[in-house]
Amino acid sequence: MDIDGVLVDQWQELPGSAHAVQVLRAAGVPLRFLTNTTSRSAESIRQALNDVGIEVEQSEVFTAGIATATYLKRTYGEIPCLFLNDGPRDDFEGVTIAEPEDDSARVVVIGAGGPSFSWSNLNVALRCVLAGADLIAMHGSRIWNRGGFCLDGGAYITMIEAVSGARATTVGKPAPSMFTLGLEAIQCSAEEAAMIGDDINSDVRGAQALGLTGVLVKTGKYRATDLVIDDGQVGPDFVLDRFADVPRWLSSITET
Repeated sequence: MDIDGVLVDQWQELPGSAHAVQVLRAAGVPLRFLTNTTSRSAESIRQALNDVGIEVEQSEVFTAGIATATYLKRTYGEIPCLFLNDGPRDDFEGVTIAEPEDDSARVVVIGAGGPSFSWSNLNVALRCVLAGADLIAMHGSRIWNRGGFCLDGGAYITMIEAVSGARATTVGKPAPSMFTLGLEAIQCSAEEAAMIGDDINSDVRGAQALGLTGVLVKTGKYRATDLVIDDGQVGPDFVLDRFADVPRWLSSITET
């Protein structure tokens, strides 16, 4: 499941989420928490969830930051990477980070959108990409809800791609890697698993592309237009009002 907009809103529990997690655990349902959030570390996320009564182990949390750090170390070793990410660097131990003004960096990494995405910093990133640097997206989310809709890292990736002609490598959702990590952790095949999220593209369609059941909840980023299906697109397999409805939904499909 996704976290922000599904279990919590601005890190406050969405009604019934904690109880639903408890019910699922009691029923023996294996759970993993897959988030594109890069503004917090995995440990910070675990603590924030526990603080509002949603009991989670750090090993159950898979962040786009953790997935990106693994990818960068495996692919680039000690090559300095230019980061644009509004968040801590706790999950990036072992990654060499370039200075913010280094327009000679060979790798540009775009994460959570926020105040650090200044015109100056974006131009440094653009110059690096125009000079041939690889462009890495921690995730593909273009929008998030922070007491109102805001541009996220995926929107800036799209802009840099349009200007430079480069194509980014995406690590977090909707790319396969985070879903694969979750499936491996719960030892399930894609056909046996469901992804529950509030983002029709990053959560639902990204999971469906791998064969998971895609469940959209009407909280967080959800908008009514998410259910308007254009040619060539797929809709969610199920739509629920909120995460608290998951235990009842799961029981109903299990019985049938």
